[in-house]
Amino acid sequence: MERIEQAAALHRQAAAVVQAASQALDDHVPLPRTDLAEQHELALRLRQAAAKLTPGWLGASLDKVDPGPLGEQRRPEFVRIGSGQPLDDVDFPAVIPLLGAGHLTFSADSRDPRVAGALRSILLRLLATAPAGTLIVRAVDAVGGALFAPFAALADAGLMPPAVTDRAGLQTILSEAEHWVRPSRPTDQRRPTARPRRRDCTMLLLIASLPSAVTSEDLSRIVGLAQAGPAAGLHLIIAGWPPMPLGPKPPLPPLPASTQVSLRTEYTLLGGMPFTTMTPPAGPSPTEVWPGLSVPVRLDPDPPARLTQRVCSELAEKFAAQGQTHLMDLLPDPDQWWAETSGDGLSTTVGLAGDTPVSLHFTDLTPHWLVGGRAGSGKTGFLINVLYGLCTRYDPDELQLYLLDFSERGALRQFTPTEEDPSWLPHAVEVGVDSGPESGLAVLRSLDRELTRRTAILNDAGATRFHQLRAAGAPIPRIVCVIDEFQKLLKIGRGNV
Repeated sequence: MERIEQAAALHRQAAAVVQAASQALDDHVPLPRTDLAEQHELALRLRQAAAKLTPGWLGASLDKVDPGPLGEQRRPEFVRIGSGQPLDDVDFPAVIPLLGAGHLTFSADSRDPRVAGALRSILLRLLATAPAGTLIVRAVDAVGGALFAPFAALADAGLMPPAVTDRAGLQTILSEAEHWVRPSRPTDQRRPTARPRRRDCTMLLLIASLPSAVTSEDLSRIVGLAQAGPAAGLHLIIAGWPPMPLGPKPPLPPLPASTQVSLRTEYTLLGGMPFTTMTPPAGPSPTEVWPGLSVPVRLDPDPPARLTQRVCSELAEKFAAQGQTHLMDLLPDPDQWWAETSGDGLSTTVGLAGDTPVSLHFTDLTPHWLVGGRAGSGKTGFLINVLYGLCTRYDPDELQLYLLDFSERGALRQFTPTEEDPSWLPHAVEVGVDSGPESGLAVLRSLDRELTRRTAILNDAGATRFHQLRAAGAPIPRIVCVIDEFQKLLKIGRGNV
């Protein structure tokens, strides 16, 4: 009896739905010609606005036109992802804010051919617009990595590493992105005069499909990056968001500050959109308030293979031509010189991995470096760059230098005053630039006396490490002793050294 009643209730519910749908169809009236004219006029205005927001590569139909030269806009904020079609004979470019504004998500991952084509199209537009090397792309493709095969020339040039395909690779990329959004040194360890470093580059984290072994912790890290990313020049494009719930947990909400592309059978819908000009209301988030674009959108297809090949080849050539690292690339901005504190250690940039700075550190746990290499490989040049890097970050009250140079050229002599150039490095306490052994031993004896003095201070303070002494308020700078051509010093006799 209970089952009969349930069946009857379901029948009545279905009948009510059919009646409501029939009434809606009966009440439907085709748009009058005046409304059709408004649709055409509105589409024209949208096309004109899109042409201004997305010039050249950002908005052109890639399958019809070669948009021209590369690298004309440092941070392309708006980009085309498809075309809106309110009527059969009316369309306009579907443009979204991205770099400098927010993120982009698709409800399906790259196993949907429409998503795969749109991802490659968007990536090509952004790469072709930004100057070579200013857009740093990290990709995840758990389906196998073939999605980004047309961009292989960029991997060979060091512009875009191959896509990672598993959870371990995803975690590595998330760690890199988290490092990107964090300052190089915590704010409470900076001098009051220090200001945030200017960023000339943008990082794009492109996830075409999430690994099957992804965890809730990984997803939380992605959400955290989405929240902190736009202010730090990090932006996400994620296909397959929100992912299927893990276990009994509720579904994840839309990604913060994102435009959401929701795929249907024949078309897609756009929602969200992190418009930077809108003031978020006090209640729900902008994503919940903004209803989206109430027009069907068709995503852009795959760009022509020849066009992708041309862009990647040109970008690789340009990046190779400008890829040499110079001293000024390694130094902090002038308004940050002498702005760091050495209480917890010393740090300086020694090179670039693409456009990501690579730093090395002197700390209580890693107090020494050994620099090796064959003759002529650049060891002395490396040491000079390190010295300039340290001495622009730390003032003489934070850093003291003891320099010994046994090389034939005497490259460290540039840090001492001469008749031709009276300038000098104020951090240098002792400098030995003569190739004779006595000069080197004299510097080492002076350093030994200073270390003996500091040992007594440590014992009196009851400290075992230097950072403890600094934390107690002792105004003692850290010491770096640089020895070039160390093997020549050993010829003096190991006992003396």
